Amino acid sequence: MHPAPIPEDESRRIAALSSYELLDTAADAVLDGLTRTICDHLQVPISTITLVDRHRQWFKSVQGMSTCETAREVSFCGHAVYHEAPLIVEDARRDERFRDNPLVTGPPHIRFYAGVPLRGAHGLALGVVCAQHTEPRTLTAAELGFLHDMAAVAAELIELRRAERLLERQRQLFAAGPTVILRWGGGPDWPVQYASANLAEVFGYRPESLLGRPYRELIHPEERQRVGEELAAQLEQGVRRYEHAPYRFRGADGAYRWVHDVRLIEWGERGEVEALYGYLNDLTERVALEDQVHRQRFYDPRTGLPNRALFEERLEQAMAEARRQGRALAVLALDLRDFRAVNDSLGHLTGNEVLRQVGQRLRAHCPEADSVARLSGDEFGILVSQLSGAGEAAALAERIADAVEAPYEIQGMALPLNVRVGVHVCAATDCPAEALLEQADSAMYEAKREGVRCRFFSPELTERAREQVVLAGELRHALAEGQLAVHYQPQVELRGGAGVGVEALARWPHPERGWISPASFIPAAEQAGLVDWLGAWVLEQACAQGRAWLDAGRPLGRVAVNVAAPQLHNPELGEQVAAALARTGLPPAYLELEITESLMVSPHAAVVERLEALRRRGVRIAVDDFGTGYSALSYLKDLPIDRLKIDRSFVGGLAEQERMRAITRAIIALGRSLGYEVLAEGIETEREHQILLAEGCRYGQGFRFARPMPPQALSPGP
Repeated sequence: MHPAPIPEDESRRIAALSSYELLDTAADAVLDGLTRTICDHLQVPISTITLVDRHRQWFKSVQGMSTCETAREVSFCGHAVYHEAPLIVEDARRDERFRDNPLVTGPPHIRFYAGVPLRGAHGLALGVVCAQHTEPRTLTAAELGFLHDMAAVAAELIELRRAERLLERQRQLFAAGPTVILRWGGGPDWPVQYASANLAEVFGYRPESLLGRPYRELIHPEERQRVGEELAAQLEQGVRRYEHAPYRFRGADGAYRWVHDVRLIEWGERGEVEALYGYLNDLTERVALEDQVHRQRFYDPRTGLPNRALFEERLEQAMAEARRQGRALAVLALDLRDFRAVNDSLGHLTGNEVLRQVGQRLRAHCPEADSVARLSGDEFGILVSQLSGAGEAAALAERIADAVEAPYEIQGMALPLNVRVGVHVCAATDCPAEALLEQADSAMYEAKREGVRCRFFSPELTERAREQVVLAGELRHALAEGQLAVHYQPQVELRGGAGVGVEALARWPHPERGWISPASFIPAAEQAGLVDWLGAWVLEQACAQGRAWLDAGRPLGRVAVNVAAPQLHNPELGEQVAAALARTGLPPAYLELEITESLMVSPHAAVVERLEALRRRGVRIAVDDFGTGYSALSYLKDLPIDRLKIDRSFVGGLAEQERMRAITRAIIALGRSLGYEVLAEGIETEREHQILLAEGCRYGQGFRFARPMPPQALSPGP
């Protein structure tokens, strides 16, 4: 067993942890809700929000275990705190750091652990938000992102609890603190007749300096009329005591401070006001603290925009007003399509800067919006209550998309993004704000599915969204039960037609619905976090089939397998590929991995190293959908790549559009100059075939040569 090392700044970290006053405190229902959510979402039996103290780890929230703390020396979380980075242990029994750990060899018998540091406002790791299982398993990139989000939410909740405790203390101090006593004359400007001695201590004035001075002049100009109206209303009712709503009072230094003013009215025998034993309290720190709590509760710290809770509150208010006036309003949901690639490739700091700039652009280009909010990771919401109709909403959506898609200048790089916008324009109804937002979300997901910029909501989209949820559940079952199939599409030499390989493609013969299109189940897999599982399964099947063809004396060339983003950013990718090759016996030279071009924007050094390691093993690397993303040549020339695949969207326009021919010609020339093979996909006609030959493209695949087919259609099979 290897106990976690102690961080160099441990004393400062322990002091910061102590300042939160969380250790050995009562359970928090909201934090317990987070750990339950982690268990449900990641399908694990154990989840904790752990605070790592000097000699122990204490669970502020725990699901699946009865203990509330363990010794620090046996903790997994201590390693995550030391490295200040996520810790993923897929099988503790195979990890020399933990295989003889008592938490592994005995109860709770931990095999799988995933933890993300829980950071305070000072940036130090207070503890860890983690998920654990008694069986080995892997963690997808989407699941790790979810755990990051849960850690961020937990950190914000802890900060909120700290602010609430400070606020309560301030209230107690306010109640017991110094109170300035003033007496005013009954004239229109309330001349000061008396001020208590502590006036100098609280507001900086010598008491005698205010005598005879009009008190009204010391009130902020924006609030003088309101304070006067409040006094007049109380005088009209003949009361003896009343309180002003807080207002700003000018101190001796010229700065305005918020005050709480309780006044007693002295009435004369004839009903006139003789004087006013105001009790003036300084509320400035309390107001600032309340504003801080309000911002933490309702605003996103990264962009400064309202969060989902405040957006829904404003939407409810706008709907009520729209109902009264009988007019329509619009809700827009905007998603950053390539944000995950930026975040994974360039890191969270760059991702946060992109989010901040997106927020700035939305505010600058939506002056008519009632509210612009960050709803979740890379999703934003826009509320517009003054609309002439759907046409105006469509124009707004296009204007927003143009603004957000302009390149972002960050660290000397120009990073473009693609957006998808869902729009729901409706007459105000009695349905809740959350439902309207979900309908805009449905339209946005439909835009993503169709590959278009903008989509308006229709009732059919809601049903389609429900269908996606059902489909994801059935897909999970199909993967577990081995119900999916892999078909193969031949890749050929364009001159002569000789086969050079096949591409492995997942297919789903549903037992009740029949064949389900990948266009339907791949988005469902993405939303459900099943892409990593699906990709690993296809890899295993394709390697086994390639070996079977070799054994049958029918080598069909290389087998190409698509690699999704979660797989590419998994540090274990090389080992997983090697394990699949070893289990199936397929020589590495017969395997080609296809990487989507959008994943290669400013690739992280670790990703490049994984690809280089795979090539050193003999596995070939291809860039799929080339031409549709935004790879810079400065990166492309240094990547470990063997082949470029021209996207089908260019091939389909070759016969009619000279522009498409020019793009294709440039890609072919680029590939040649960098020493890459070039393959065109989606070839369907003889005309396209001949044009590609004339432009110098050597390889291709598409319906012109063969459709994807089961392995037995290509050979006798295993």
